[in-house]
Amino acid sequence: MMQDLLKSGEHRSFDAIVESVSAEQVQICHFLQALPKLKAEAGNDPMHQKILQQKIKEMETFLAGVPEEKKKAAMTDDTLTNIAYFARVIAKIHPGWEQEGFETDAFKREIETLYHEQAQLPKGQQLQGRHLLKEFFRITAQTIQDNHLTVKTSDGKLPVEEGIKKALENWGPTKLQHPDGMVGQNIGYRIGEEIKPDEILALEYMDKEKKAPVLVAERMVSGQKTGIIAFPSCMVHWGGKNQMQEVAALRRVLDAFQQHQKDWKNVIIDVRQNHGGDGFPIREVAETLYGNRVPYCLKTQKRDTQESQMRLLFDGEQEEDYIGPPLPFKGEKKGLYVLVDREVASSAEAIVPMLKHYPGVKFIGENTCGCCQYGALQPVSLPNGGRVNIGSVYRSYEDGMVECVGHKPDIDCKGRDAFQEAISQIGGKGSLFLHRCRDGIGVGRG
Repeated sequence: MMQDLLKSGEHRSFDAIVESVSAEQVQICHFLQALPKLKAEAGNDPMHQKILQQKIKEMETFLAGVPEEKKKAAMTDDTLTNIAYFARVIAKIHPGWEQEGFETDAFKREIETLYHEQAQLPKGQQLQGRHLLKEFFRITAQTIQDNHLTVKTSDGKLPVEEGIKKALENWGPTKLQHPDGMVGQNIGYRIGEEIKPDEILALEYMDKEKKAPVLVAERMVSGQKTGIIAFPSCMVHWGGKNQMQEVAALRRVLDAFQQHQKDWKNVIIDVRQNHGGDGFPIREVAETLYGNRVPYCLKTQKRDTQESQMRLLFDGEQEEDYIGPPLPFKGEKKGLYVLVDREVASSAEAIVPMLKHYPGVKFIGENTCGCCQYGALQPVSLPNGGRVNIGSVYRSYEDGMVECVGHKPDIDCKGRDAFQEAISQIGGKGSLFLHRCRDGIGVGRG
């Protein structure tokens, strides 16, 4: 009957599309696909065994009570059903959906249009598989201001064969923003050029291709011992086979930092090109220098829906993260310079709220990415095997809405190398551009 109405030209409203599937159906679909993956990865994650086994048991218990016909119905390639699931996942799970000022009208219109257009086509001509997932991704990229939100295939890849940057160009104006940095390459990638081997105190690579070097180095700048910490990546693949090796590598770098930082008069922290990952390395550096706990953000909020609650395999924030207003500074005051660019996102971007109240700190570079407001990213499964990678919590910041906007630096040196700006600052020389910033012509942190 509904198919007949649609083919006769009658549009189905967004709310009707969402309500055409239930919260229980979404949960069955997600658990059926997430459970095998969770079991396969649990053995590689000894650090979280207790909670993983608890969640595995919860999922198994739930699915044991689901009739086989419901399980079968939860896995389908039917185009209209997948559109409805996708719409419900966004509407019931996205942490910004009920926040004041969060725009939803454009997304709703796109879903209504896609649903109606596909309903007019014979099943053999309807979008399916990767092509349908690509359309989902386009809709979110153009209508939802969330740099974390992505749609992926069953093997965890983006459904855009031309690559993400080309896809964004082809789609035209998008809310999704992931531009390249314009203030130089992370110092970790410049070993042998900017960083000399005899300056390095610790160096570890975060992938087997040796493309993500994290390091601690030390040099004299204008007669002052200066520490240099480079985090172009903090990615730990939790549940992956190399998880413990990655954690150990970061631990060795942090141990070197702890051993030497007390002797430094200045510290340069380089997080340029860091798209995020695990937050503990940056948090430990920040708290050591600050001498107190540092805030990941001011506060967090979660959605109170069945769909949102069923997917929280972990709490939205790790318990070791401090959420709240800035605490008093209790560290030893050093010259602190934090290098940022438009690629700094997610857990790496948290360095701004963590250290913005350090006395005299200078953030140097350009606006950060603005990929942090909707955090604790977790995947939700669709019936056709696709995944919606979507945040679990809404984060509030002193700077207000920063998603797809970013945090402003103290010294905007776009087009110039941020590391050289930091060295100039330590030397007391500065540049003409830096003096112009102080006169109000440059950009300061808002």
